[in-house]
Amino acid sequence: FRRVLFRSVADTEPQVEERDFAAVIGDEIRQAENYVNTELSGKRALATNYMQGFMPDLPSRPNGSSQTSRDVPDTISWILPGVVRVFTASDQMVQFEATQPGGEQWAEEASEFTNYDFFRRNKGYQILRNATYDSLVMGNGVACSYWEPAETKTQIFRDKLPEELVQLMQEEGWQPNTQKPGKPRSVSADDGMGGTIDAELPTFTVKMKRTIEEGHICDYTCKPENLLLNSTATTIEDARFVGYLHDNKTRSDLMEMAETYGWDRSVIEELAADNRSVTQGEVGDARFRDRSMFGSSPLRSGDSIDLYECYIRADMDGDGIAELIQAWYAGNAGQGELLSWDEWEDDVPFTDIPCYPVPHRFDAESVFDRTADIMRVKTVLLRNALDNTYAVNLPMQEVEEGSVLNPDILINRKFGGLIWKKKGSQPIVPGVVPYVADKAFAALEYMDSIVAKRTGVSRTTMALDPEALQNQTATATQQQRDAGYSQIELIARDMAELGWSRFFAKRLNLARKYLQGQLSIRSEERRVGKECLRLCR
Repeated sequence: FRRVLFRSVADTEPQVEERDFAAVIGDEIRQAENYVNTELSGKRALATNYMQGFMPDLPSRPNGSSQTSRDVPDTISWILPGVVRVFTASDQMVQFEATQPGGEQWAEEASEFTNYDFFRRNKGYQILRNATYDSLVMGNGVACSYWEPAETKTQIFRDKLPEELVQLMQEEGWQPNTQKPGKPRSVSADDGMGGTIDAELPTFTVKMKRTIEEGHICDYTCKPENLLLNSTATTIEDARFVGYLHDNKTRSDLMEMAETYGWDRSVIEELAADNRSVTQGEVGDARFRDRSMFGSSPLRSGDSIDLYECYIRADMDGDGIAELIQAWYAGNAGQGELLSWDEWEDDVPFTDIPCYPVPHRFDAESVFDRTADIMRVKTVLLRNALDNTYAVNLPMQEVEEGSVLNPDILINRKFGGLIWKKKGSQPIVPGVVPYVADKAFAALEYMDSIVAKRTGVSRTTMALDPEALQNQTATATQQQRDAGYSQIELIARDMAELGWSRFFAKRLNLARKYLQGQLSIRSEERRVGKECLRLCR
């Protein structure tokens, strides 16, 4: 979270649109959540289930095979490393270019700093991988970048001598803030003749401050299902309303944040606890399907409370032009409270990482969208083929009633078991089951070719199956590989041009605003660190 002081709604004079601002925010959240729940959540939850090999929309028949064809996770598992490799093949994921003469040195320093800070200070690889994974599965990954101010600690030192205060400032980095006289302290001093004398020296009570952690840029991956936009938005930057649900906050967390953000603690104390499930919605239920999720804390301080970080364009100063406003809203939409708001001068911190962008729509297509129907068809074919194979290997039997003295052996068969029959009874006749599984397996091969056309993932592009390269010239093989790789490269290109370029542009704006002249110093530190690492190797 950005630790920026906000003014409370109760402490400001009402302007043109501020009177009903809390109701406006609540209504925007409610509309955005309705859109997500009706249009997107079901598909995202199904995609999450498919990634785990669970198909709730295609239950197996009783006593039949429950095997699933994992085409969605297999295809994504092949595309994911290829896309990540495109961005991490070198230590320069982003490179800035000078737009004006003389800016080449600054652009180089900005590139050096950004790459080092993203991958080393922040968990750059994890952020990149998680956002790419979300994009391939759900169509849209979401990454966030914001400025975290320096963390300081304040402490009062009572009745300290000047020498002790100087020592605290030199050795521990404390800086004085306010001071007042303290109680005189008796000390023993040398009288110059081999003896000691007692003297009272003045002391000071000083309030001092020390920086525990310097200000820095923070990056993290957001849950796509928690990002809220107005239904007509096509991009985050042009949206009328952008919100993000922080669904892991408790009443205690909000109380702790109140000191930093200037929120009214009494308002937080009166907020109703969230009564939704621990997993927060359909996608959360699917994500933690195989894990037992317990209820909320029995303590009031541990009550789960929804916290919305909102960005909305509204005219708050009466000039007729809507400004970008950041607002914090807690509680269920329409029943919660507006904690604070302020005009926002930076970029909206969230960035969309699309998979297959759809023109004039925000929600992009995913690999799941292009392979889910194939996975369903192949699952049905696979189950039928396996059932047929089981039936051929273990056919039904025609048995004369009462002819077998130990009928359990017919139900619970075992290798080498004996069937005891009455004399003169009819022989046991196995039922004839035609073997048609080979036809199903041929159909499975055909469905694989459709997956290859849609996504570019095939036996040829994976280059793992030797038989896939038989009876083909080198030129034909290379053309097939290029055709497959081009689709994967297009995904990487869309993510780079429409997603990561905007993410790093926002990141650069934060660095220019808050770091200013420190880029060259930190870039030099990175160069020294790289050189030391190279020498160690």
